[in-house]
Amino acid sequence: LAVLAPHRARAHPHPVLPPTVLARRRAVEARLSTMIGDLEGAARALDMAPDETADVAAARVRLAVERGDIAAARGVLARWPADPEPRACSERLLWLAVLDHLGGDDTTACRRIAAVVAEAERERDIGVFRAAGHHVLGPLRLRYREAPTAFLREIVDGLTATARRRPGPTKELVEQLTEREF
Repeated sequence: LAVLAPHRARAHPHPVLPPTVLARRRAVEARLSTMIGDLEGAARALDMAPDETADVAAARVRLAVERGDIAAARGVLARWPADPEPRACSERLLWLAVLDHLGGDDTTACRRIAAVVAEAERERDIGVFRAAGHHVLGPLRLRYREAPTAFLREIVDGLTATARRRPGPTKELVEQLTEREF
C-alpha cells in the first residue's frame, strides 16, 4: 500500500474516522470519566466531539445532572438531535423523567419512565438504564411502586447494587437518598 500511495501512508498513520464515530468515542470517554468522578475530563471529551449526536447529548445531560445544573440538562434535552433510533428516543425520555423527578413532578416522571420501561422490556434491554446510572433510580422506584414487574425489579436491584459498590461521590449520593426516593 505504501508503494502505491507513499504520501498517504506517511500523512495518515491512523485511519481517519468519520465524525459520527469520533462523536461516539468522545461520548463514551465522557461517560467513563463521569463514572469515575472526573467531571472536568468528561467536559473536555465532550468539547472535542465533532458532532452533536444523541450519544453526545446523553453524555452532556448526565454531566449536567452530576454537576447539579438542571437548567443546563434541560437545555440539552430541548436541543436533542433528531435520531430515528428507538434507543435515542428512549434515552431522551428517560432523562426527562429523571429531571421531572428531581424537580418534584413525580406523576410526569412515572408516566415517562413507564414508556421507557415498556420499550426496554420488549427488547429485554437494560443498557439505557445502566447508561444513566443512579440518577434513574428515583423514577424507576416510583414506577415499581405503581406497577411492579420482575423486569423492573431486576433493573432497580442491579442499579442499586452497582451504586452501593461504587466508591466516592456515587456512594455518598446513594447514602443520601431520602425515604421518598427509595
